[in-house]
Amino acid sequence: MMAFDAQEALDALNTDGFVVVDSDMAVLADAAVAEFRAIEAEHPDLFKREPDGRYPRLINFHLASPALRRIFTDNERALAVQDAFFGEPSSLYTTLFYEKGSAQDLHRDTPYFTTRPEHRYLGVWTALEDVDEENGPLMVMRGGHLMPEEHREAIAAEVFPDGDIPHSSDELWVRYQDKVAASGRERGLKIETVPVKKGDTIIWHPQLPHGGSVIRDPQRTRLSLVQHVTPLNAQVYGLDAFFNPNKTLPSEAGWSYETSNGRSYIDHGVVGIGHMTNVPRITFPQGMVPQSEVRPALSH
Repeated sequence: MMAFDAQEALDALNTDGFVVVDSDMAVLADAAVAEFRAIEAEHPDLFKREPDGRYPRLINFHLASPALRRIFTDNERALAVQDAFFGEPSSLYTTLFYEKGSAQDLHRDTPYFTTRPEHRYLGVWTALEDVDEENGPLMVMRGGHLMPEEHREAIAAEVFPDGDIPHSSDELWVRYQDKVAASGRERGLKIETVPVKKGDTIIWHPQLPHGGSVIRDPQRTRLSLVQHVTPLNAQVYGLDAFFNPNKTLPSEAGWSYETSNGRSYIDHGVVGIGHMTNVPRITFPQGMVPQSEVRPALSH
């Protein structure tokens, strides 16, 4: 393995909008997948497959799986880049566990991961198995994070002329993302895929347009963990804040954190099954954290 330089990786992140970190996590990736399969076998009633035979994405499944948590807490190279980007230690906000490629359209994360000040967020994606052109690799618009921001207030006014912007709106999301993609095409920015090996980690800038490419071979899985990270105790807002960029909002939250291997992650209390069912984390005995790891809730 080549010598790792966190500053060099950070420079690539800031220049290209993403960086691939050879994070030497293959063994932990295998352990995470094995633990998932064990939990799956113990709770067959909770895991309902979709028509394509795969599971929907699992939200905050790291709360049920110590091995999956380690994909964040033990990924020293990726954490070094995150810490350098934030200028302080990175903490885990939420995760998405995928059994298959997302096949998601090109988009920026920022509308649903808005912070004050802005862009105190990173997307971190670790491959739990090899990813190539056949099983739906991540796709990116290299350099798209450097494009000027769209006129957010004007876009919101097209959909909500009364100015009452909700936290979530599919129509507003699509309207904004379509404009971002069009701006990139007008500038001649190319969309490229990013195949990686098991254990590799891709980190992307909050403003980078990215998505999931077409799954050419639906018989294959593409096991992976997306980690949404922020500085400790950063408040995260949705569309109502993103489309009001000049609105003054608190920068800090009062999250209840737990710690493992010196890293903090939020205790959301539940695991989401495909945005349809929330399961209390205590349903999963393997997910119970020793009291020695629990950090008192912060209050502000």
